[in-house]
Amino acid sequence: MGHWGPWPIASAVMIWFYERGTETLRIETRFNNEARAYELIWYYPDGTRTLESFADEAHFRARSAAVESSLLGEDWRPSGSPQLLRDGWKLG
Repeated sequence: MGHWGPWPIASAVMIWFYERGTETLRIETRFNNEARAYELIWYYPDGTRTLESFADEAHFRARSAAVESSLLGEDWRPSGSPQLLRDGWKLG
């Protein structure tokens, strides 16, 4: 699926950064073990946050692809490589 790629570690958090002009948008993707759900968490430039939750991987992946396409269409550009966190610690 291109930029979003396969889910590498079930307990990991992937953080994706996008830029548009001077604005930065952060999106976290993760699997919530307690809720047994995949999550997309948006952190907007104005400080607000939105959580989207998915019961299955297929819907999560479809939404992830739609998000990436929409962001690119709105002139948001990836800022570097995604960051992989596990238990709150940066890997690599």
